[in-house]
Amino acid sequence: MKSTKELFFAIPKYMRHLYFFLISIFLISCDSKEEPDFSFELRQWKKDKNACEGFRNSNKTELVKSKDVFLRWPERQVNSFFGRPDRHRLSKRHQKFYVYFLEEGKQCDQSIDEYGEFLQLRFDATGYVNEIEIRNDFEQLID
Repeated sequence: MKSTKELFFAIPKYMRHLYFFLISIFLISCDSKEEPDFSFELRQWKKDKNACEGFRNSNKTELVKSKDVFLRWPERQVNSFFGRPDRHRLSKRHQKFYVYFLEEGKQCDQSIDEYGEFLQLRFDATGYVNEIEIRNDFEQLID
């Protein structure tokens, strides 16, 4: 009886490459999540840095309703969907936090006392979203 190793190497080399290629494509396709269909323009969302132009605030309710859709999204998909975060930090346990402001506040104008409400995405150590919150206590995020 032949061993598994002997059986594997009995397969022509091009077939082994094809097999690994198909497995790789399958694994990559399983990674992506379906993106929600918002009625607002994501290009404008990305331009409204720190929510200073008011576009994000006008579309906040639609985003809040579907926030759980973003759970288990990989970091690269969040970046391509929302754009670069307004703020980010790395915690002691290799978790990353992304902040996207939803309302105008101190981040736009220093004469305002408080930061605006924001969407906070927490990534686990493997780079996937594991918590989503709408918050307004930005000072506690700063450590």
